[in-house]
Amino acid sequence: MNKVLNSTRIVQFLILGAGSDTIYWRLNLSKKRPDIKWFEIDFEKNLNYKQSVLEKEYGKSEGYFPVPADLRNIPEMEKKLIAKGFDLQKPTFV
Repeated sequence: MNKVLNSTRIVQFLILGAGSDTIYWRLNLSKKRPDIKWFEIDFEKNLNYKQSVLEKEYGKSEGYFPVPADLRNIPEMEKKLIAKGFDLQKPTFV
């Protein structure tokens, strides 16, 4: 992961089924790599809880984009990602 994070070529991360993963926050990526857009997909309830807890601890981040979506519905998920600013043409780490 560090090798990917140190590459300036990758500017988007897409985390599928993010659950309670906190790597974006623990590695302080909003400060270390403010050019990165970090998209997390999971069920809305999971993302809402996680975001509220982490924002209390770390504050809000301009580069963090929770996307409430069901991975079983790819067309809907894609629309939601694009609405949040995901660029299908940019190099992305999944």
